[in-house]
Amino acid sequence: RWAKTLDGINGHQVAAGKRLGGLDVQ
Repeated sequence: RWAKTLDGINGHQVAAGKRLGGLDVQ
């Protein structure tokens, strides 16, 4: 459950980071 949720959030942050100009959100 949590893994799936966190994965979704992480994916969203990565997408947002790429849009902002490659922010390192790892």
